[in-house]
Amino acid sequence: MTIETERLELIPLSPKQLKLWTENIAALEKELAAVYMAEPMKAEFLEIVRGQLKINEKDPDNYLWHSFCAYSAQNKHLDRFRLNTLTALN
Repeated sequence: MTIETERLELIPLSPKQLKLWTENIAALEKELAAVYMAEPMKAEFLEIVRGQLKINEKDPDNYLWHSFCAYSAQNKHLDRFRLNTLTALN
């Protein structure tokens, strides 16, 4: 699922993509055909994302409620992206 407007694209990360984000950012960049431009994955934030990944792996049909989003605000095409903490409370 992707949410698009003329100038914004939001892509909720699937469980597979969340795993790539925590383990292999280069592979996530390749999958999204984009360049990661956000904070490095380390310390407490990394543990938060890993926690969401565990929830997603247990309930993959509802990953949208427990994921993070990649977004591009420049145009519809993700040539550069950030990962934002658009998560639902569980």
